[in-house]
Amino acid sequence: MIKNYKNLKNLVIKYAFVDVTNGREELQKFVLSGNKLPVKITGDIVDVVSHDDGTSIEFQLNIETLEILYTDLNNKMKDNLEEKDTSEEKNIATVKRNGNSIKYIENPSEKVQMEAVKQNPDSIQHIKEPTEKVQLAAVKQNPDSIQHIKEPSEKVQLVAVKRNSYSIEYIKSPSEKVQMEAVKEEGHSIKNIENPSEKSSTGSS
Repeated sequence: MIKNYKNLKNLVIKYAFVDVTNGREELQKFVLSGNKLPVKITGDIVDVVSHDDGTSIEFQLNIETLEILYTDLNNKMKDNLEEKDTSEEKNIATVKRNGNSIKYIENPSEKVQMEAVKQNPDSIQHIKEPTEKVQLAAVKQNPDSIQHIKEPSEKVQLVAVKRNSYSIEYIKSPSEKVQMEAVKEEGHSIKNIENPSEKSSTGSS
């Protein structure tokens, strides 16, 4: 039957998504640590899952076999996952691809932390005791990321509410100054303040 479809010999497949079950967490750590896992996959293309967008069509591939091409994968993964702080350059390259991968880096430098939150502000949740500079970088991009910061300084709080007054709901016991800044930007944000001060309550009306 295939002989009637001559162009099948010229198929070009640029990438594919795979649904991983067993070993998924280990593979996630391996990839987020900046590694690539070479594999050889065989299977059947069995269904069409998208329309032709003018450049490509997506198909469903049922995988029959998956061969890992590392001859000693266990040692390779162990070396990479247990490797202590390699070079700062490698760490920066890793977090630039995925900010959340910083959770696999032991004692990342401030420079690495900055690159992580630039890529994904919410990755600050994986940083122990981020400096104020890193905190500011995160909330400037996404004010709501302040919810992942333990005891943010008043300066960080002010930056967050100036960019999104409603982010005050993530701040425990905001100072009156922070409250006033939030209601100045948006009066209705008073609803997100637990036990607002009398002054901020007046300022919201």
